[in-house]
Amino acid sequence: MTDVKTHSKIRIVSQLKLSFNEEILRRLESVSSQIMAMLTDPKYKDVIDVAHLAQMCLGSSATNDYLEKIGAEAIGAKHLTAKLGPDGELRGKGLEVKPCKKSPGSAGVGVVNDDTPMKLLGTHTEYEMIVFLNAKEDGTRVNWAVCVPYKYFEPSRYLQIVKKLKLVDDPTWTWGSVLPGDGAERTKCLEALVAKHKEGQYVRSSSLSLTVLKDVPKNEVVFWKHPEIDKKKLNKALQAFF
Repeated sequence: MTDVKTHSKIRIVSQLKLSFNEEILRRLESVSSQIMAMLTDPKYKDVIDVAHLAQMCLGSSATNDYLEKIGAEAIGAKHLTAKLGPDGELRGKGLEVKPCKKSPGSAGVGVVNDDTPMKLLGTHTEYEMIVFLNAKEDGTRVNWAVCVPYKYFEPSRYLQIVKKLKLVDDPTWTWGSVLPGDGAERTKCLEALVAKHKEGQYVRSSSLSLTVLKDVPKNEVVFWKHPEIDKKKLNKALQAFF
């Protein structure tokens, strides 16, 4: 059984009073060890099909439901299982969890599918934080986790939507291509963007990237790294937190 007591690099957001629960983040290691025991120990022969199913689910590229649960609970949120809406609830606000199974050095941390002004306004008003979780491709370990205010990922989504609706050169669009700073003006801008929505027009895949972290104050980021991951193998945006 994997020892989950080993301490690793953890950064706490003092002003938000959030931190990752390392035991929850390392739950995958315990689960994968249990699955392997069930697959190799004859006393579990009656449930070997269940073990194979669990192993396939952990490593599946088609679903990350269990990683979403881990990401939500590790930051202290209640995990929500509804397919539409937030993945968790944290302090009365929605929480988005974006897990991926890829290299720990990757900058890409997910996408927002079929993005629209309505969806952007909805996450702006209903969500507070977003969690990114990077795991091994076989789903047996979380490599690192980051929690950051969702507002920092809104400008890139906004720009893509403005371009899609061809508002960049539209003289009637007075808000421009740069989303206003956080606050009442940002909300007004997004409400105006909703009024410009055209049926059938949406951004098919709006990419989210760790490069955004360079513009986020360090005291607004919660970061956890598995102790066996060399910090030099992390994306440069994450190396800045050491």
